[in-house]
Amino acid sequence: MAKLSEHLTDRGLPIQNRGLPALNLDEVARTAVPSEWDIESLFGDILMCEFIDENEHGDVMKGGIFVKQEISHNLWRVAKVIMKGPGVSDQIEVGDHLMIPGNKGLPGISKEGKTLIFLNEERLFAKVKKPD
Repeated sequence: MAKLSEHLTDRGLPIQNRGLPALNLDEVARTAVPSEWDIESLFGDILMCEFIDENEHGDVMKGGIFVKQEISHNLWRVAKVIMKGPGVSDQIEVGDHLMIPGNKGLPGISKEGKTLIFLNEERLFAKVKKPD
């Protein structure tokens, strides 16, 4: 077992995976967070953010116009931090707007009609704000 664990670590897999298969994000995309449960806290460097660049139909605002989400999949997205785990740096606060790649994290989870995304801090690229 030690050799398997060393082998996995040598391949660059996080130790917390313990050799388990990777989560297939396609299987859980566009699923709803259970409404009978409230999320109390997040673990590690996980952030729960709400996309703020889309309308109620899921179309994404780019250059002043809304485009279909299928087109925007590989574009930058803007999300507002709703919750953060204890391992997230102090540079990021609840309420901050972040620029993230549109194809990272666990997207499409909905709660109360809002599109949320769960991602870890290493997937973030910038804190952003609208120009004055």
